[in-house]
Amino acid sequence: GGSAGGLLMGAVANMAPELFAGILAQVPFVDPLTSMLDPNLPLTVTEWDEWGNPLQDSDVYEYMKSYSPYENVRAADYPAILALNSLNDTRVLHTEAAKWAARLQELTTGDAPILLKTEMEAGHGGVSGRYKAWEEAAFEIAWILEHTGAVAGEGDDGAVAVLLAMLMGLRAGEIVSRTVRDLDNGGRILWVDDTADGFSPKTEASRRPVPVWSEV
Repeated sequence: GGSAGGLLMGAVANMAPELFAGILAQVPFVDPLTSMLDPNLPLTVTEWDEWGNPLQDSDVYEYMKSYSPYENVRAADYPAILALNSLNDTRVLHTEAAKWAARLQELTTGDAPILLKTEMEAGHGGVSGRYKAWEEAAFEIAWILEHTGAVAGEGDDGAVAVLLAMLMGLRAGEIVSRTVRDLDNGGRILWVDDTADGFSPKTEASRRPVPVWSEV
């Protein structure tokens, strides 16, 4: 979930952490109470029509506090969580995800990783540029595959990577191979296609196995 969708992810993580294998939250609005109490932020005043004004209405304040992900983190066995934020985000400040991840790391009673990844040159919409966007998408997809068990078996990895390469093109497929390697050094093999654009018809002759330990 992203932005306000990230708020939803944070809320369900607090409500029923046992129901999830992993939660991905992109530029998540997880500290809404702090943001909506600060009229100097760019979007706060214009967003009061949607969220309510906790500065003027005590009922709004209490209601917002009741569902705010940051305010309601508790001692619980949280699933794996990957929070993504951007340093130049003016819609959802990067401090929100940072505070949330820190509190989760402090209070979780489980062993699942709670990770924060900060883009240093991005805004609310993420990184700029086609290849950087593909790289970010590949990282997120690889993380999801890892924590849903979709790449649990050695034979499954190649099939999944080929599918991703078909969907996103060769460049993204190569990035997926490196990302999966980074997340789990399992010595996997990725089948990549030598057609550079990722859209040309595929033939057996153009396919080659590449160990993920090597640069592709």
